[in-house]
Amino acid sequence: MVDAFSDRAYSTYCYLFNRYWANSKQPFEFTYDQIKNHLGLCASTRSNDHIISNILTMLANNGLISFELITKVGKDNGNVKTVYCLSHVSATKPEKKN
Repeated sequence: MVDAFSDRAYSTYCYLFNRYWANSKQPFEFTYDQIKNHLGLCASTRSNDHIISNILTMLANNGLISFELITKVGKDNGNVKTVYCLSHVSATKPEKKN
């Protein structure tokens, strides 16, 4: 809960919203490392991945973003890379239906 309602969560939402808007409201791929770099977190370690995971989960559960996990295989070396595809960002929180 601490990660989900922090300044980092707001900054992550703004970062994703701005990238989505700059991409003409079209889906785009992003990685944890890109978000960590934006937030000023160390991207060379995985020990802080839980922070990004908690933030993305909270944003998705509140209807502010929609994303999916994509696995890609490198063309040159065959390494597997995990990326996320952001498909939608909402400017407002959806209202609850009764």
